[in-house]
Amino acid sequence: MSAKLAGKSVAYIFKDTIPNEYLTANLKSFGMDVVDDAGDVDIIICAINSISWDDLPEEGPGRPAVVGWIAEGVDFRLDSVMACGLDCILSAQMTLAEQRLALLVGLQNLELNKRLRDRLLKVTEQLRAASVIEKAKIILTNKNGMSDLESYKLLREQAMNKRLTVSELASSIVEAHDILS
Repeated sequence: MSAKLAGKSVAYIFKDTIPNEYLTANLKSFGMDVVDDAGDVDIIICAINSISWDDLPEEGPGRPAVVGWIAEGVDFRLDSVMACGLDCILSAQMTLAEQRLALLVGLQNLELNKRLRDRLLKVTEQLRAASVIEKAKIILTNKNGMSDLESYKLLREQAMNKRLTVSELASSIVEAHDILS
């Protein structure tokens, strides 16, 4: 049994096919719980030949790992499968150890994607804040005849006095300028 897989819940999304019984047996041998409701699970396994974008969970913080299942004899195009946003693929031809490894890789991919998404969100927010600060500096420079450096110093000083971030104060200045213009 794999400690990282033990206790994880799994649900199937299979439209026209039924998962091989040994898949369920393998998952249970890893200490995983196979459940009927895909609503609140750690992993969703869907058949490659019946993947529908509508069936897959939305990207986001609570999204489970999405695993593609390739049954014996199923013809598929690898590039199409890879474009589906799966965290990993399981195959009927894999050994028990390979299936365990694929599931572990899938969970790691999910975590990596979450970290990357969080980092992208943070960088995007920093970029937005820098843009707003730059607009506020331009407004102060044009209105008060200040230099770029003087405008930023005034923003920083006023933000500290008002217990705001420079970005929050800059947003207020830009909003007020837009209203009064």
